[in-house]
Amino acid sequence: MTVCTGQKLSCQSPDGVRQSRIDAYFPGGTITPDAGVLLAGLAAQGMNLFDRLGACFRDQRRPELTVHSCRSLAGQRVLGILLGCGDLSDHEELRKDPALGAVPGRLEPRRADCAPLAGRSTLNRSGLSAAGVDPGKARKTVAGFGQMDQLMVDLFMERHAEPPEEIVIDLDATDFELHGGQEKRFYHGYYDEYCYLPLLYFCGRDPVMVRLCAAGVEEDLETLVRRLRERWPDTRIILRTDSGFCRDSIMSWCERTEGVDYVIGVARNARLEAKTARQMRRPRSRAAVTGVKPRRFRSFRHRTRNSWSRTRRVIGRAGALPGRGAPKPNARFIVTPLPASEHPARRLYEDFYCARGDAENRVKDLKTGLFADRCSSNLFSANALRLRFSAFAHILHNRIAAAAGGKLARAAPETLRLRLLKIGARVRLSVRRIHFAMSGACPDQQAFAAAWMNLAPD
Repeated sequence: MTVCTGQKLSCQSPDGVRQSRIDAYFPGGTITPDAGVLLAGLAAQGMNLFDRLGACFRDQRRPELTVHSCRSLAGQRVLGILLGCGDLSDHEELRKDPALGAVPGRLEPRRADCAPLAGRSTLNRSGLSAAGVDPGKARKTVAGFGQMDQLMVDLFMERHAEPPEEIVIDLDATDFELHGGQEKRFYHGYYDEYCYLPLLYFCGRDPVMVRLCAAGVEEDLETLVRRLRERWPDTRIILRTDSGFCRDSIMSWCERTEGVDYVIGVARNARLEAKTARQMRRPRSRAAVTGVKPRRFRSFRHRTRNSWSRTRRVIGRAGALPGRGAPKPNARFIVTPLPASEHPARRLYEDFYCARGDAENRVKDLKTGLFADRCSSNLFSANALRLRFSAFAHILHNRIAAAAGGKLARAAPETLRLRLLKIGARVRLSVRRIHFAMSGACPDQQAFAAAWMNLAPD
């Protein structure tokens, strides 16, 4: 049955309500559910993000026929991901949102038959563009991945007023499960699925490099360190990662490069466990008596029989897991060139290496909160571009969270989206101003105001 949305809808009020009837109607003016995206606009403005991101594309379209610029298209993709719209089909409705249009300055369409922002077809065409993809097909906008990677590093470095004495690069890999015939997909025995295995590099909470294909770690590190050294020549760099990257080629590269150290996990084996056997006896006996998880540490020199090119310092952590029956031994190992005189075994393992667990949260933020694993295109380059859009959305998220402060300073994307971005507001345009009358029932008004004051230009 066809219902006219302009008519008033009415019903009897429930018991306990003083008013006798409830009236509902749609002509309430222009309403947006995403008024908090204005914070993202202020954060992006402070970094000049959309102009710089749009400059990473080579636009080969005819200017007189171009409706949506590369700046607008890239900004719309990043803002859509930040707002929880992971699919391009979501932009068919999102393109009409006045709050989203106000951020890049696109409240009015440039052509009578177009909406202010791009639809899914236009966004999809821009997403299929990448250098070197099928020369037989016309690609009107070409994405420069190298420029985007450089921009990611620049945004991280601009957060520091002075060069830091030391930074830690957390390297991790994860799986993006695939359900189609995507280019360069492969079967991974551990995950038991067809997938991509991207490499994610973080410094603190910010991504500084993302790769959709887990290959060429040494080349990535060389590129990343070179870009950091251009502005921070004296900063010490430490690579921190798990045993999946305990390769002689990676460790040897770090040892050859001045000012670069590493702390890398090492997989257990019989030779390593034999070297910590004496330390293991006391934790097992203590766990059997007290039920706690004691730890003992040993630092020793070790070299594999074939895979390592030299002897290196290894730290073994001997522990035991209490439970039913005899406690189970639980040994862990890390390898590092850092000297024992400055970095005792326990402190290096517990205070430094275990802190890499926070990088796992950043991986989760990218995958579940910012939809980096939505690799639905059959083109590898389009999926790689989407991963980079999610990384830039993560940078925006970090800026907003830091500006809000308090409990939201370390909030996950889903939490920040619910608390600060998904705010209903009535929008009214005048000659000189755009008015957003946000809901007075918003429980996080103070956090929103604090973020606004910290992000707004002076």
